[in-house]
Amino acid sequence: MFGVVVLPMRFFLGLRIMEDVRKLPEQLRCFDLAKAQCTCCSLGHTDGKTSLPCDRRLLLKSIRRWFSEPESPDDALARFEKLLRQGFRQEVLQCVGYGYASLGYAVYMACSGSVPILVLQLRSLRADASPEAVDQAAWFLRVLVNWAQVPLGSLFGVWMNQALCSVGVKIPLRRSLVVALLSTVTLLASAAPVALQQILLRTEPSSYLPVAYFVAWLTVTTTLFHCTGCRVERPQPHTCDVGHAGVGNAVDSDTFSI
Repeated sequence: MFGVVVLPMRFFLGLRIMEDVRKLPEQLRCFDLAKAQCTCCSLGHTDGKTSLPCDRRLLLKSIRRWFSEPESPDDALARFEKLLRQGFRQEVLQCVGYGYASLGYAVYMACSGSVPILVLQLRSLRADASPEAVDQAAWFLRVLVNWAQVPLGSLFGVWMNQALCSVGVKIPLRRSLVVALLSTVTLLASAAPVALQQILLRTEPSSYLPVAYFVAWLTVTTTLFHCTGCRVERPQPHTCDVGHAGVGNAVDSDTFSI
């Protein structure tokens, strides 16, 4: 019942975020400082009572001071835009990607909250030592799997949420229908952690079947992250209009407001 309520809300927000993320590469590629809107200019440099200083002038003055070179002092703005459209753009895309978090960042998010539980469980191993008749290695691995199923399930959920939102923004249906479809797929995918829990409960303490299932699930999850994390940006035709200093205009003029 909890998932039925939470999942639609999560996907409504996730789809909106994914739409913005998908626009980011082109917005950075075509960024033009001359087309960036400025709040003070749009208000006529007044708030109705007092005059407002021009933020654009202050910003341009700072950029010229930081990026000017003695041999070409007039190219400071073009140099700044080139740095943003190339170097900074690549750093942003490597961090944000195309809507997919990196495996390392996802592991940090999914597993950091489970580390304290692992410490408590390791402390209880001595008190809950397995019977001598039971395979000690199998028993110990099953204890670790019993703990690790929570962070692995979270890691798998992170990838599922990213993948479904990425696909969902491309589906030509009403947003409510897309959310219902993605929520249904997520509920079906929850069978993976449920199956592991059932295997742990229904197999003998000396059985390695839960360990094998866990390794297979872990392999699939890391492979999915690797495949989506290695996406290469497709070459895009140069559709940006030429602005000052030969730099393209931003796709959305209100995206980079000062």
